[in-house]
Amino acid sequence: MLCTHRWLTSNSELLTQLVAISETLNEGEGQLARAKYKLAILYSEKGMAAESESCKAQAIELRGKLRPEAKDAPFEEKEFMELCLWMLW
Repeated sequence: MLCTHRWLTSNSELLTQLVAISETLNEGEGQLARAKYKLAILYSEKGMAAESESCKAQAIELRGKLRPEAKDAPFEEKEFMELCLWMLW
């Protein structure tokens, strides 16, 4: 369990840093949406429901801005990968 906790903590720290980077890049909103999606999943796995819901809402909002036709798309990784024109991570 301790190893899993460290893995989740390391991943959430990395994703938080990626969010900060994405926010500074031109055309980085797809990356930001993807990072928020991943954070929502990790926070959920850590039992951090409020943080998870906040990231999920932000990810969905960004996806809607970038792809209005995906408004009702499922909250799945595939949907957020398609928002990344280039790979930051």
